[in-house]
Amino acid sequence: MDLMQKEKILEEYCLNDMLKLKQICYPKICKIGGISYMDYDDLYSIALDVLRDSVEKYDDLQNCKFSTFLSNNITNKFDTYISYMNRKKRKCPVKMEYLDELIEEDVSLGEKIPSNFTIENELSDKIICSIDDFSDKMKKYLSRLSKLQVKIAMLLSEGYNQQEIMEELHISNTVYTDNMHTMRAYDKIRILY
Repeated sequence: MDLMQKEKILEEYCLNDMLKLKQICYPKICKIGGISYMDYDDLYSIALDVLRDSVEKYDDLQNCKFSTFLSNNITNKFDTYISYMNRKKRKCPVKMEYLDELIEEDVSLGEKIPSNFTIENELSDKIICSIDDFSDKMKKYLSRLSKLQVKIAMLLSEGYNQQEIMEELHISNTVYTDNMHTMRAYDKIRILY
């Protein structure tokens, strides 16, 4: 391919805010699944780099259309990127600042292991003194929580607000938020329905 042909291909795929390139990428991104909108930009940027490399490496003497060659290269690069990101997540699933917070406070690590659920609505109507007063569904729900999360749930049921709970349990806003997020997780709250 000569320089004019390369420029023509680059222009074709980059016109109208990379419409043609995005048409190739979008189905591949959807197939990956679980991609945030921030990752879309990263993947489109990767695809643009792949386009540039593919234009340089394409040999029009092969029995392959450029669009097929480009599509395969994008698929390979996306697979490599997703594999890298998954490996990165497995390598360091917990933020170091969070670990520092766990070490600094006088609460055991077992009490701080997060889980996802919103219990405020379930408990707001009840003023409960002991776990024995809960329904069977609520007992089952509470059994899936860490000790710290049960303490948070009990204080919520007694009408404490976030600030009061943080002061009572001597926990930071981050620890409280992480635990509430875990207490609100679907796999936990579905028990209550």
